[in-house]
Amino acid sequence: MKRHVGLVSIAAVGALAFTDINAAILYDSGLLSFESVGQSMWGTGDAFRKVDSRFLGVEWIDESSSIGVITGSADQVVFPAIGALTVRIFEPTVFVPTPTWTNPLSGYFTGCNCFRDVTVKPATAAVTADTRHGALLDIKSSGKVGLEFGYAIDGGSVDTKAEFRATADVPEFVRPNEYFSLTPANKFDGGTIATQSPKVEAYYSAIMKLTTSIDAEVCALTFGCVKSGPFALPQVDLNQRILSIDPNGLKLLDGAMADDKPFAEVSFLTPKLTLEGGMTVAPPLVGFKLSAPGGIALVSTLPPTPSVTVDLAELSFRVPSIATSGMLSNDGELKSSGRDDVLSLMIDLDGAAVLLGGLPPGGVKGTLIDNGKFKLEVTVDVIDVDAGVVLGVAQAFEFKAELMVDISFDKPVLIAGKDGLRDSWGGKWDELPEFSIDQTTTFTPKFWLSAVLMHDLGLDLGLSGTWELGKLSAVGKVGEWDLLDFSLINQNSRFGFGDTLFETPKLQFSVYDSAFGLQGFKALDGMPFTVVVVPEPATVGLMLAGLLALHLRRRSRSA
Repeated sequence: MKRHVGLVSIAAVGALAFTDINAAILYDSGLLSFESVGQSMWGTGDAFRKVDSRFLGVEWIDESSSIGVITGSADQVVFPAIGALTVRIFEPTVFVPTPTWTNPLSGYFTGCNCFRDVTVKPATAAVTADTRHGALLDIKSSGKVGLEFGYAIDGGSVDTKAEFRATADVPEFVRPNEYFSLTPANKFDGGTIATQSPKVEAYYSAIMKLTTSIDAEVCALTFGCVKSGPFALPQVDLNQRILSIDPNGLKLLDGAMADDKPFAEVSFLTPKLTLEGGMTVAPPLVGFKLSAPGGIALVSTLPPTPSVTVDLAELSFRVPSIATSGMLSNDGELKSSGRDDVLSLMIDLDGAAVLLGGLPPGGVKGTLIDNGKFKLEVTVDVIDVDAGVVLGVAQAFEFKAELMVDISFDKPVLIAGKDGLRDSWGGKWDELPEFSIDQTTTFTPKFWLSAVLMHDLGLDLGLSGTWELGKLSAVGKVGEWDLLDFSLINQNSRFGFGDTLFETPKLQFSVYDSAFGLQGFKALDGMPFTVVVVPEPATVGLMLAGLLALHLRRRSRSA
């Protein structure tokens, strides 16, 4: 046995001399997902965000109720058990003769000459049967019904997600004190970006949510019971804004109409100037009126009693609210962009054609309600065509990131380009230096992200035109102030037409451009890997010679 152990040791040491130092094992970090939420779009740091809400109503989770009843039991006793019937009798002593030829008086006595219990009828077991019958519905539900009041303030925020994968070729064995490379590489595998420009909003919403499931059970006498379910009923999920207010005004039933538009709006916070034209037939006089919000006349040359009045133009200003989103493209870019109107000057072409071109009016305006305090005006347009200049604010974002790493070593190592032994190294993963170790060492990486956000804010200018066919609209007024502006009917959608008549490419002007470090990403622990050190060939030879001499010496002694 000792001889075999010696030969095995020599063979093992000899194998070290022929070990393939170039063999490598692939290191794969797996998917590294970094996420940052609520960072400022204007500079490094958190964005100012304030969100709060209050719910008034009732909410329940997994409440249960039952309809119906099941009576009886699976093993109900139909006939009860009957015990054994016993009778106490007196058993006298009786002589039983057994005469023989030689002894005609022979015989024996039987009986105890006492009282004893005698079983007259044996015991019987109880008889059971399944007597369950009826039907039962078990209903389980969760829901929420009521009103929610809330507000949201956002100073301009960005949310990002970046997914990387890191790889390296880890040598299976290395020589002591020889530098080796891990051949690192990484790939930007996926990512998303979402931004919200500065925004202030308050709202209240009607909420109705209901989730219901039913379990059914039916039982019949002697046949047992059958269960089925659960069956999920159609869910109810309603979260409808009733009123919302932002710097542009108040919206009623926001998102309830086509294209997520509100049912009605009150633009009391949005400056708007309206140019109105009027004319008389005899004598033919034409005049104009420029009105501020609330119908306040800034300039008016209208005739005293015009026969026809039409809207010619409207200049409006709104506070932009821009939300953008983007995903990692095939060429490795993560970008997003968006815009919103700020200033628009729209000319009512059909109105101008009536006033200046002498065409008959294409619409009729009437008053349905006028009680001195509240007025409801209804307008019917066969066709309404508007065109003009639109000035907007545009935002564009680009996200760039590099995979970084901090590596710690369980034993000090030499790093190419660095003096002395080191316990750690940090930098870009794909720029890992060469290392040198003199004993087997475990490398423990911690990955983090170095990210930059580029933000370009600018203005754009373009021409656009809209048209509506068979338009029915209404305006509610208190005094001269427009309170509610309804768009009740639009035939464009019925015929499959869009509202856009034309739109030119926009001229863009950059007014703010910045690039800054984006924070908020948490570091991720990577999987450790180990690099094994094997002796130098000369050292292996000396060990081999020593073991061989020791082996031969043991053989000579045993001989």
